[in-house]
Amino acid sequence: NTARQKIFDDFLAYDLMGWENYESTKRQIIADWTDGTRDGLAAFILIFALLFLPSVRQIFGDNETVNLTVRFALLMLMAAFNGFNVRTDNIHLLRGLSRNPMFLFVAFIIIIGTLFTVSFGGDLFSVTPLSYEQWIIVFVLAILVIPMDLLRKLFMKITR
Repeated sequence: NTARQKIFDDFLAYDLMGWENYESTKRQIIADWTDGTRDGLAAFILIFALLFLPSVRQIFGDNETVNLTVRFALLMLMAAFNGFNVRTDNIHLLRGLSRNPMFLFVAFIIIIGTLFTVSFGGDLFSVTPLSYEQWIIVFVLAILVIPMDLLRKLFMKITR
């Protein structure tokens, strides 16, 4: 059924746009998606790599459970903050946010759920509570996805 719908959508798009416009639009969408995915992945890898800097690693210590907890919390918070990046191609991330209260609700639930899971999940989720200092580092690292993506958007805007 999905394949039939895709074929129908493609024929409809060809019909409405014409072949050249359809192909051009398709190439642009694929290029934008590829660039965004590649750059987002690079940002995630770079931020995770910061966890291995000696000064940052010293804050979390050598306890494997703490390090796994930090990685889990960082991944969840990065996903929540990156949601602000992917909801718009504009550099003004908060524009139109009031028209999408469900987005804010989901981001809030992810952040609160992460805090709750790490603080009280214990053996059930194989996590351990983090200190305030550790939480601050995790939040600062997670929020870095926003300025990194803003730089990407500015660069893309300048180069186009």
